[in-house]
Amino acid sequence: MQSITTKSTFATIFFFCGMILVFSSRDCDICYSKDTMLLKLFICGIITIFVALWFTYRYLRYERVAFDIANQPLLDTNEAVSGVSFAGEGTIASENLLESVAAKTPCVYYHSILEKYIPQGKNSYWKIVDENINYIPFKLLDRRGTLLVDVAHVDCDNSGQTLSVGKKIKDKQKLSEIDCEIVMQRKKVPPPVGMKGKFRRSEYVLRPGTKVFLYGYVDKNEKGESVVCESENYPLIVTRKSQKEYIAQFFKGKGLVYFVYLFILGGTFMMLFALFEGKILPLEAVSGIFFIIFGISVLHASVTLYNRIVVYKNRALNALSNIEGELKRRFDLIPNVVAALEGYVQHERSLQEVVALLRSVGPQESIGLVDTNLHNKILASIEAYPNLKASEGFQKLMILLTDTEERIAYSRSFYNKTVEQYNTAVQQFPTNILANLAHLSPLHFINYQENL
Repeated sequence: MQSITTKSTFATIFFFCGMILVFSSRDCDICYSKDTMLLKLFICGIITIFVALWFTYRYLRYERVAFDIANQPLLDTNEAVSGVSFAGEGTIASENLLESVAAKTPCVYYHSILEKYIPQGKNSYWKIVDENINYIPFKLLDRRGTLLVDVAHVDCDNSGQTLSVGKKIKDKQKLSEIDCEIVMQRKKVPPPVGMKGKFRRSEYVLRPGTKVFLYGYVDKNEKGESVVCESENYPLIVTRKSQKEYIAQFFKGKGLVYFVYLFILGGTFMMLFALFEGKILPLEAVSGIFFIIFGISVLHASVTLYNRIVVYKNRALNALSNIEGELKRRFDLIPNVVAALEGYVQHERSLQEVVALLRSVGPQESIGLVDTNLHNKILASIEAYPNLKASEGFQKLMILLTDTEERIAYSRSFYNKTVEQYNTAVQQFPTNILANLAHLSPLHFINYQENL
């Protein structure tokens, strides 16, 4: 997802308004007259409002997906379940490889663009004359195995071009992306056979062995294998950033939701100033319109900010429910672990203590006091029992227990981050005014310890 920030919004507005204000030609005698400049200022006001609203709309659209990604604990490939989303980290692996067109780079995906220079005086430009996109299904490799990935319906890569190869006729998912490596960028190349002129080529690839973060929907292919792909509700994200880095980069733009109202008022002021100086509207009308728009903006901002506080609270409560779900999952695993140990506990005090500890763990235990080192304690206690340690069934139980406790730890960390967002909104001006009026109080963090 494209990172949308207040700075990028301002830069876009500044670019378009700058082009309009200084645009002229050699033979233009009235381009900088008062009436023309006022017209340009009025147009700049419209552009300011439109760009601010468009960027804010896109940010809010992406934000829902970004939160879902942040809320998803990292899973191993053997934990992928068909019909739900998956998030994991690993490396790209494939038995078969492609080779990019010009750089001849071994890869699982490449996008090669050939451009030709079209000389037209001041209006000269580079035109895409050939574009090649190719990909093969590859695998995400991690400590537990592999998982197929299908990038057939991605929407964008680092090229900045909208991708159409492999797209469905009606594609409702527009956020799928691949974070490719740039191996060739606007490099001058010889003309193709039978063509003349200046040419340049760019190439973007995804190499095998690249460490990536993967997010998408798990489905079954024709062979019945699990494959991560795009769906209507879940984009496919393949990025060289970690999950934490990917989310952090996106949320740099969270201030835009608040600054958009300043952009709207600024654009309104430019439009009304142009109308007043052009003697189209009197001062009384301009003042009245401005204060009406100012009042509407304040009212809308209050509703928006209150709704965001509620969203933060609901996200925190949802994160808390995820912790409770993982605790219930671990509680359901404990009887199986106890059964695996029972045959060894009759005369072994150390194992008796571990079994007693396992039996003392309940599904409703204090979240803040959850011991996330049960698997370590169990493994430490069975060092003298190689037969038990080598048991395939016991090893599978330990893997499940380890994975569950890792998700508990992640869910608690995510809960605390979400609570921090909510508490900041509740306590920080001006949103604290709305929070006090709605009787919204800060939530408590989970100050957990590692051992019971």
